[in-house]
Amino acid sequence: MVIDRFFIELVRLVNSRGLDLLFGNFVTVYALYLMGLFILILFIDSVTRRFGVLVGIAYLLTYFTGELFLKNLTGRSRPFLIYDLPVIIKLPTSYAFPSGHASMTFAVAGVFYFVGHRYRYQLLAFATYVAFSRVYLNVHFFSDIAAGAALGILIAYITTRYIGPSLRRHIFDRNFRKAYERWREEKQKPDLEDDGDTARRDS
Repeated sequence: MVIDRFFIELVRLVNSRGLDLLFGNFVTVYALYLMGLFILILFIDSVTRRFGVLVGIAYLLTYFTGELFLKNLTGRSRPFLIYDLPVIIKLPTSYAFPSGHASMTFAVAGVFYFVGHRYRYQLLAFATYVAFSRVYLNVHFFSDIAAGAALGILIAYITTRYIGPSLRRHIFDRNFRKAYERWREEKQKPDLEDDGDTARRDS
């Protein structure tokens, strides 16, 4: 594709030690692990647990759809293999299309965006940064990250629009109703015992 060639040539022109550090650092290279840790923290905290479940679902759905299905379906080679480009990080061994870093970070950011979270724009900016780092590092074509971003946002939308409400109706709300009913029953027990004591005294 023309746009893929354009970005390959652009990276060749702007390549520098400073940009190597900017795009080839620990955060961008291990972004998926950091996102997984972030989701785990959301899940552990009781205040953000429900939201963490939603983010985790989008993250896993994107992984299975992109990494396990689409990549093996398309079988696209990475640019450093096709054009013999330099790579400053550990060489990835999976196929290129779509970009897993782009799809999974945008899936997380997309959930934040669609629920209107106050940090949604910061997460979208981080996802964009991670996605473009993959192009600079010569491990993905631009079309890989564009498709990955689209996939992540689509799954985030499906998760927040359909899966989230379904979970709320069938699991979260049901559990809340059960807990409320148990609380009502426990609250009524002392009242019944008091009525029994009163009846015995009156007799």
